[in-house]
Amino acid sequence: MCDALKRLLVHESVWDPMVEKLADRLRMVLVGNPLSETTHMGPLVAKRQVDLVVRQVEDALAKGALVVAGGKQPPLLGAYYEPTILTNITPDMRVWQEEVFGPVLPVMRFKTEEEAVVLANATPYGLGAYVFGKDLARAQRVAHKLQSGMVSINGISYVRPQSPFGGYKRSGLGREHGRWGFEELTQTKVVAAPKH
Repeated sequence: MCDALKRLLVHESVWDPMVEKLADRLRMVLVGNPLSETTHMGPLVAKRQVDLVVRQVEDALAKGALVVAGGKQPPLLGAYYEPTILTNITPDMRVWQEEVFGPVLPVMRFKTEEEAVVLANATPYGLGAYVFGKDLARAQRVAHKLQSGMVSINGISYVRPQSPFGGYKRSGLGREHGRWGFEELTQTKVVAAPKH
């Protein structure tokens, strides 16, 4: 999905349990034939996409990232890659700077709200963002600071037919859906004529 979670920032106070729970969840994902009812995750769109994901992960590992779960292609014929969690992430890694269209989640820890906002905005992309927290006022404050076309707070979906869908920066031009989507699909024209 174009607006799926691509990078995860986790506060240091919940780092260990969060990473552990995510890794446990990913280890239960069965990768395989998408036509099988027992499969949780099928292949990527093409072999070239798997090759790109492999290069992105290799770059991260060469720069010091650690694999918590997954991290390789399973022994299946086709464009498959294991659901993967990477930690010890630095901002210069491709998995942090580029959009990873594959099951790889780079996870970085933060200490302060301000640090989280700076890290979240330090990307040329800005389609969707997700903020989770117990303090709703803080979550809303952070959401307003994020350079993202859409922000979900505590899992509330921002995808609705009447809501505009689109991003900031290199994440698309204009908006789809609702009144904004109709305006994107129309050609506004002014005709000035003298009165008779």
